Amino acid sequence: MNEKPDSSIFSSGRRNFITGATAAMAAAITTKKTAAETPRDWTGVIPTRYPDPDIVSLDDRFNKLKLGNTPIQRIYHSPDMLWAEGPAWNGVGRYLLWSDIPNDVQHRWLEEDGHVTKQFRYPS
Repeated sequence: MNEKPDSSIFSSGRRNFITGATAAMAAAITTKKTAAETPRDWTGVIPTRYPDPDIVSLDDRFNKLKLGNTPIQRIYHSPDMLWAEGPAWNGVGRYLLWSDIPNDVQHRWLEEDGHVTKQFRYPS
């Protein structure tokens, strides 16, 4: 009346669960690492506008209500710049500032001609 269940059934179920959980965790970690290592150079690629261009309105009067975000664009690249801080937009001067922290330099991008002043402020 007081029979114990077969312990081999429970232990194999537990082993299978632990094995499956470990495999799932390893797959999740590998996927996340692979996604972080994908190249992120979109030079020359047409940026995607949001909302998605596949969203269709049934009445053309509503098209003006669709909002489009400004796409991210790379305006400057230097192999010497490891990482940057900023940017800060100056609306009066119509220029963008950012700091190259490791090299102690501040850069400026002018909107009127797209020119980058490589040492706008040195040391920053």
